[in-house]
Amino acid sequence: MAVTQFDATLKSYGLSCITIELPPASKPEPQTTQPQADHKKQTPTTIKEIDPAAQQTLKQIKNANPDIIVTAGARATSLVIQNIDAIPVVSFMVPNAPDMSFMAPNSPYKNRLACVTTDIPPALQVDWIKQLSPNLKNVGILFSSHSNKSAETIESAAKIKGVNTTLIKAHRDKFPNAIDTLNSKRCDGVLMIPDAGVYNSANVQRLLLWGIRNKKAVWAFSENIVKAGAFAGLYGKNEDIGRLTADLVKVVIDKRNIAKIGLRYPKNIYSAVNERTAEMIDISIDRQTLNRVNSRYGKE
Repeated sequence: MAVTQFDATLKSYGLSCITIELPPASKPEPQTTQPQADHKKQTPTTIKEIDPAAQQTLKQIKNANPDIIVTAGARATSLVIQNIDAIPVVSFMVPNAPDMSFMAPNSPYKNRLACVTTDIPPALQVDWIKQLSPNLKNVGILFSSHSNKSAETIESAAKIKGVNTTLIKAHRDKFPNAIDTLNSKRCDGVLMIPDAGVYNSANVQRLLLWGIRNKKAVWAFSENIVKAGAFAGLYGKNEDIGRLTADLVKVVIDKRNIAKIGLRYPKNIYSAVNERTAEMIDISIDRQTLNRVNSRYGKE
């Protein structure tokens, strides 16, 4: 949906693009997320290290001789920004942007890269939690090595707004250990981060069940998880992200300095609440707040 909307919006501006699909990797590729806090050195990946299918994709891009390259997702962005020099890159549909190596403050690519993340602005996320659960004392955030900086960014925003958070390192294959830690740390709610290193469908169900059984709020990153039983969540829509990305591409083509664009969050943020879950965990939401929620589930 994001790519389709991007293409349609770009065409409405009289601009054209060539779409090149990056095939799935047939072997492990270099890490996209930052391996450590001090990320001073980044070296381009040599052609010999790149998956053969990706090598072909790079050749197609270079042969097209584009004015600007637009990449969907972290893998495509990392591949292009490290191996094609000089050409500006606008990336979109990137979750956990603070953890991406190409978004590091000292990244050598920041002067020719703009990124539209799928993340919710941390301060807005904290405000939403405070609004619906003003008595929440300790919010747990499960993270892996792929999302630790994103978790820390939320933690910093929460601290400024007087909300206590507990960061818990978790692993998808050892998820019961994370549940045990939530209990031992006395977390009375959980904010989910979209991290495949932590969550799969079974783990999401485990967490939702933990919330219901213990009367704890689970804050989701997607409308579907709220529909499945999470208490509430904020999210962006793919078509909006595609439209915003096309807008930024036009801005770059019109000669604006791409480095000044930097990281962009979705313009439109949507909210969802599961009213049945709210009742089950004894959280009362006032009618005025409910009327402002975009999607409500759990009641006929």
